[in-house]
Amino acid sequence: ISSRPQEGHAMRIAVELDPPAHNARGDALAFLRDGALFLRDAGADCLTMADNPRAIPRGDSVALASLVRALTGVPIVPHLACRDRNLLSIRSALTALDVAGIHEVLVVTGDPVRAEDRARVSTRAAFCAADLAQSVAQWNSDGEGFSEPFRVSAALNVNAPNFDAELRRAERKRSCGVVRFLTQPVLSAEAAANLAKARRALSGEIYGGILPIVSYRNAEFLSSGIRGIAVGPEILSRYRGLDKDRAARLAVDLSLEAAREMRNSVDGYYLITPFRRLDIVGKIIGEIRAAERGETADGRAREPMAVSA
Repeated sequence: ISSRPQEGHAMRIAVELDPPAHNARGDALAFLRDGALFLRDAGADCLTMADNPRAIPRGDSVALASLVRALTGVPIVPHLACRDRNLLSIRSALTALDVAGIHEVLVVTGDPVRAEDRARVSTRAAFCAADLAQSVAQWNSDGEGFSEPFRVSAALNVNAPNFDAELRRAERKRSCGVVRFLTQPVLSAEAAANLAKARRALSGEIYGGILPIVSYRNAEFLSSGIRGIAVGPEILSRYRGLDKDRAARLAVDLSLEAAREMRNSVDGYYLITPFRRLDIVGKIIGEIRAAERGETADGRAREPMAVSA
């Protein structure tokens, strides 16, 4: 993630673009390549690539981040999950990224292996994201380091039931070398309050998570106990009875509301792409960039994006 936004941009925007699932159909590489270019042109500063989210097999984040970066030149930050790798494989992955010219990573402990997979999928990690960040810092400074140091980001769960404990974990990550936090989606008043609390408590950059919800069914699924995500009942009720087009418009509107409300608490936005819906993410980025220019998305003049008190 660049330390500065693109020229003329007031707020940095990172977009998560998931690797294809193991049973993906069609030209998955073309989707990643074209999606990266589309998001860059829409106004994103960089992409991130998740590492088997929800412990479901997907394309390797390091390999695909390196490939898409080589094909497009778009800055990409791969996630590295401790759940699936030991320190030897992580050092190997970082060496490959160094060769590819990528020196940013997002370290995560990783989602738990699903109950139905535990008999055949082992969890390797004997360490957590903070431990991994500390190892990267040591490798950065040792005599056989990389061509340039890695900058390490980490996750911050603003939906944690015990947010004070989450802040203590975040402080440990900072002490281990983490320079930036990307948060879970802010989809409730409680999450917004926790984000503001994190701004007051933590040093380092914070990117506020924004997840567009694409339908009532999607909202129900997310509100049913997905780890790290909490959807306020007021949001769930707004999707009831909407068709696909109206739900997509609401997804954009709610995401822009979230961006306005969190603006004073963050250094950037972290947009999470839902179900490959690049059209929705592109509209959100376009509206944010247009507001920064004092225009509507179609180029007409308007008041600048309001800043929360």
